[in-house]
Amino acid sequence: MKGREKERMYMSEREQRKLQIIVKLTQNKLSRWQAQKILGVSETTVRRYLRAYEKKGLMFVKHGNFGRIPKNKTSQGLKDRVETLVREKYFDFNITHLQEKLEKVEGIRLSRFTLGKWMNEWKMVKRKRKRRREYKARFQRDRLPQRGLMLQFDGSHHRWFADKVSCLIAAIDDATNEIPYAEFFTSEDTQNCMKVVQEILKRYGLFHVLYVDRAGVYGGPKRPEFSQMQRACEELGIHFIYAESPQGKGRVERLFGTLQDRLVAEMRLKGIQTLEEANRFLHEEFLPNHYTPKFTQPPEDPESAYRPLPPNVDLTDHFCFKEWRQITNDHTVTWHGWRFVIDEPLSHSIVNHYLEFRRHPDKLVEVFYNQKPIQLKMIKRGVQNLRLSVDYKKSKSLGIKTANFPIF
Repeated sequence: MKGREKERMYMSEREQRKLQIIVKLTQNKLSRWQAQKILGVSETTVRRYLRAYEKKGLMFVKHGNFGRIPKNKTSQGLKDRVETLVREKYFDFNITHLQEKLEKVEGIRLSRFTLGKWMNEWKMVKRKRKRRREYKARFQRDRLPQRGLMLQFDGSHHRWFADKVSCLIAAIDDATNEIPYAEFFTSEDTQNCMKVVQEILKRYGLFHVLYVDRAGVYGGPKRPEFSQMQRACEELGIHFIYAESPQGKGRVERLFGTLQDRLVAEMRLKGIQTLEEANRFLHEEFLPNHYTPKFTQPPEDPESAYRPLPPNVDLTDHFCFKEWRQITNDHTVTWHGWRFVIDEPLSHSIVNHYLEFRRHPDKLVEVFYNQKPIQLKMIKRGVQNLRLSVDYKKSKSLGIKTANFPIF
């Protein structure tokens, strides 16, 4: 009886009920018809149960593979090897990313179910932070049908590499999830955002819409009347759309979530420590080999909406810092604390007209009147006539140490 009771301990409730009915049937306490109705099986199945009970005894209730090791069971040695890899090398990978990395790099092929079960067992599952949800009325918006119709644009400050906070500025195509261009910077400022847009225009041409948030660099509440980014894009015919909430530009927000999950782990494996190394890895390896094959999709309309740049357009004339100064009654202008007089013969007065100062990223300053260069002379002792378009160093008000305003 002790052996029988021990076997019963490993039986399910259904198996125990089946055993009790068959035992009672052999003891003539039940008829076959009653056993058939209680078990809910056919008469043929009841006869099969009786033959199995006579042959195997109590174990007839168990399946024929009970106690056998499945042929497809993963060995304990492989499980231990995977656990070591996860704890020492891939500790910051999610399950899907880890499954891909184990197959491509380590030569270990596992199902996502098996790997997820092991990760939960080891308490190594990478879980997302739960944020407080805002319950607002939102509506599904279909993707635009063509590449180049709309790009969502944003920057993400994060500890991308070397445990230092840097900013990844990126654009994503609304139709295909493609990343036309992205680059790491130290900050999300106007000059860096202009560089990213300028690179997209050089590679693909003019797109139609730039979808951004309401940060000050794009002309949000901090700069509601003027933004250098908005001005440069609208000069080229690119329309600005401002998102009312982060969910409005959810595609680029989810992009940064994906990159913070996968790109950070990949760069850690490569031992990347500098911006130059990070940008090289991003453009040469991660985007073409990891992101594009897995996360992009074909557009609904295969025809591209990108427009070629006009042949006479110089992007540096648009993606620079432009400021306008009004000409006073004595034909002088003031710019960042420096006073200049127009040093060209004039056939008529241009008082109250405006001069356009263009400051380029390489610190080159140009001055234009009516889209034509004009020469100025600085009103300051010891300074001769100033020429146009010569590299300069900013004055104190512009953040440069030297106070000498050179020729321009």
